[in-house]
Amino acid sequence: MKHYDIVYKVEMYSDWHCGSGLASGADADAVVVKDKDGLPYVPGRTLKGLVSEAMAVVCGKGLPSGMFFSDAVLQEDLRTRIVSESLTSFLYRNISAARMTAEGVTEEGSLRTVEVAVPCIMYARILNVPEESLDELKNALKFVKRLGYNRHRGLGRCGLSFESEAERTEEKVDSQSTGTLYFKCTLLSDVVLSQTSATSGPQTTLDFIPGSCFWGIVANGLYKEKSGLLYDILYSGNVRFGDAHPSWGIIRGLRMPASFYYPKDTDVFRPEGEKSEVYVHHKIKVMPEDVQLKQCRSGFVVVDGESVRKVDTDTDVAVKTAWDRKSRTVAKSQLFTYESLRQGLEMLFSVEVSDNASESCAEHIVRHLSGRRNVGRSRSAQYGLVEITQIRADQYGSYNVNLEKSSDGRYVVYADSRLIFLDDMGLPHFRPSPKELGFAEGARILWEESQVRTFSYSSFNAFRRAHNSDYTGIEKGSVFVVSSPEPPHGDGWIGSFRTEGFGHVLYNPSFLVETDDDGKSTYSFLKGRAPVSKRHVDLTGVEETLYEWLSSEKKKDDVMSDIFRTSNSMRNYFNSAASVSQWGQIRQIAIASSSYEDMTVTIEEYISKGISSKYWQGKSGKELKDFLEVTVPELCSQVDIDRYGPMAVVNLASVMIKKAQSGKKNKNQ
Repeated sequence: MKHYDIVYKVEMYSDWHCGSGLASGADADAVVVKDKDGLPYVPGRTLKGLVSEAMAVVCGKGLPSGMFFSDAVLQEDLRTRIVSESLTSFLYRNISAARMTAEGVTEEGSLRTVEVAVPCIMYARILNVPEESLDELKNALKFVKRLGYNRHRGLGRCGLSFESEAERTEEKVDSQSTGTLYFKCTLLSDVVLSQTSATSGPQTTLDFIPGSCFWGIVANGLYKEKSGLLYDILYSGNVRFGDAHPSWGIIRGLRMPASFYYPKDTDVFRPEGEKSEVYVHHKIKVMPEDVQLKQCRSGFVVVDGESVRKVDTDTDVAVKTAWDRKSRTVAKSQLFTYESLRQGLEMLFSVEVSDNASESCAEHIVRHLSGRRNVGRSRSAQYGLVEITQIRADQYGSYNVNLEKSSDGRYVVYADSRLIFLDDMGLPHFRPSPKELGFAEGARILWEESQVRTFSYSSFNAFRRAHNSDYTGIEKGSVFVVSSPEPPHGDGWIGSFRTEGFGHVLYNPSFLVETDDDGKSTYSFLKGRAPVSKRHVDLTGVEETLYEWLSSEKKKDDVMSDIFRTSNSMRNYFNSAASVSQWGQIRQIAIASSSYEDMTVTIEEYISKGISSKYWQGKSGKELKDFLEVTVPELCSQVDIDRYGPMAVVNLASVMIKKAQSGKKNKNQ
């Protein structure tokens, strides 16, 4: 059966609100959900629910399984301009409402302020649509007329319309019988990989994709086709699915080694050319005086030549709530959060196929892994979409296992992946023996120099729709120091559950061995990738109109800021002898004027004739005329002076009234 990817347009006709579940203090009781750039979007989960409901009404059936609903976002060129020109805040405004009682009066304490987004056009995708459901889905899109909060009370009027379709094709990959297969995994959406199986409390995400996820993707494909290679690939131990780590170019990242320490209140990673002081714990002979060292614990790095570079893995947090299908409202006490890895992150991982595996194992693994796949939670909408592509060995920068004999009989064991060790009863333990670390008899672990951290993790089985038993073990990034007369043996894999990516280690990696006499690392520690500048592209249609409107709103806001700043600065040197009533009359003239020119003429007549003229002789009158004839026209050169000019005069008069009142009060005292 053919499958298609479709693009559709979400056109908002009124103000709208897709809630984030958050408030902004006294400003608003509910704010719009925003992406990392502060721009509004419609979550894919929301769109999936609306389209599913429309399908049930139009076709009398639900959505086909296997489809993915992306978020609806602003057009990319428009996004670039809005962010680069600081127009984001003008996409929102606040509205307030209160509940009415049966007597027709406002209910006490019911006032609620909600942030809404202005009307705009966004685009979204539905991926992996079966050919037989394509026309039905296109028709269902037309029946979605409202979305978001208060959509039956004026907010969220919209129209969904089909834009384009493309047949989904899978790229053909080169066949390979055994050896190591290399892959790149690109996040096409945010990805949620919960660290625990708990359904309440804060939900934090892993910052890597476990090998068990790729094991599950292959298992799903093999079970569907009832392959005879199930045991050989999944359970024999002949295949090992590695963890996907954030990468820098072609170099796969490593968890920050727990043996790295740095002086507190200093930066570990610095720009090119600046030297960091990073100590390797087991290499420190004498602790430095007057320096408090702090352990490096989180994040990923890549080792490239003589430098250790940080790899940024940003996350987003979204607040979600369960939906009560019967009452068609938000379920009570069902608020929860999702922390997710951000879209666009590139990761590298490998799959090792031993010589004992069947010849066609590698071909099946590549076929089932390659293409767009889903991982993590909520992966049918908004989250969990990744693209996996096979790459060549020269496109994958890895770190070699060093099994050479050490000159001083000391070996460093770095946990590249999580390690699980089981005792004779089959229970996990956290104190492995030298033999379990890959050393022969006579070896001894130097625990006082080692840095070990632990973890607890429960993977999710999508077929059974339940979590597996909790894994507990030693966290990646941990470092063991071993004294041994002989070098380690083996292939760099230790412990249990190796098929799912657990148990990979590096022996004597250079970045944990090369130090000076004080224990300082000889490597340079550099910051992550600098942001890539985006060029402006011409906009067309409605996007251009929205951009022009946002630009005009920003100009108006800038003018008002300049007006306030200028008026406040004039307060310090404007030494008019005019009284409070004089400034009050000028303010009233500005409020009542129909145009800036009429206001100027009226004010000049007021200060030059009658009893008021004695207050405005000399410097005071000249300064006020300069403000009216020079300063205000310059401030309002890009906006309507008939609207903003009187505002400037009103603001100046208000400031000077306060100054006059303050001076009068001080004089009386």
